[in-house]
Amino acid sequence: MFKNILRISLFFLPLLVQSQIDFSPAKIILKSNDTIVGFVSNFKSSDIANKIAYRTDKNSKVKTLFATDVSEILIKKKKYIISRTKIDNRTNEITKLQRLDRNSKYNLKEQNLFLEVLVDGEFKLYKSCLDKVDKFFFSNSEGEPEQLLFKKFFIKRPYVNYKGSERVLKNNFYYRQLYSQARCLNKNKEFNPPLYDKLKLVAYFKKLNSGKCL
Repeated sequence: MFKNILRISLFFLPLLVQSQIDFSPAKIILKSNDTIVGFVSNFKSSDIANKIAYRTDKNSKVKTLFATDVSEILIKKKKYIISRTKIDNRTNEITKLQRLDRNSKYNLKEQNLFLEVLVDGEFKLYKSCLDKVDKFFFSNSEGEPEQLLFKKFFIKRPYVNYKGSERVLKNNFYYRQLYSQARCLNKNKEFNPPLYDKLKLVAYFKKLNSGKCL
């Protein structure tokens, strides 16, 4: 009796799992230039991009794609690309002081990432939220996505040795990246880099694509 119940449970388990996955209307563009129009599972962009589950219609069998075969996903009015690129994913939030480094160096690791396209055009701006840490990337018409590097870190105050003797500094390497690869000068031919902030970066890249920069 128990064996029969177990067999029945194992038979229906895949169906139960599939029914519990949420799917949304989407368009998937493969690197082969083929397009799949159907429904894609509501993936978490905070996870590593490994596989994508999808259906061609609401009642069809769930299929999977390797993330490395996917070029773009259009879902819920958002556009994502999947890119294998280098990322330093350390937090910059002051509220998480214990996670800040004690040096200014970046620790870049190659990962498959879901990158949300924030600004499209000749100069593109992307956002990743791997492990729920927001990082920004950019590319131009000739290149692959590259992280805009910005880091907060601790440095010990000289000649001071007591609790709270460290202060926070910033490594604004993304200033150099923007100046050399995505430069926007104002009418006075000055370069004013934006803050490392979603709204500020979006405004900068929209202006850059509008042709209003010198």
